[in-house]
Amino acid sequence: MDVVLLAPQIRFAEKEVRKTLQDKVFLMVIASQDFGMMNAEKVMNQIQQGLSKKH
Repeated sequence: MDVVLLAPQIRFAEKEVRKTLQDKVFLMVIASQDFGMMNAEKVMNQIQQGLSKKH
């Protein structure tokens, strides 16, 4: 896997998930507003930016 997305409802698990992934996978918590508005275009842009920084 290349990307793990966390919904805003489980952002509390971010630290634990990061520890499990050990920076091998791009992890992002989706912003509440983007999640609620189903703004897939913005989320995809954020994923692409995050992946480009990682590589």
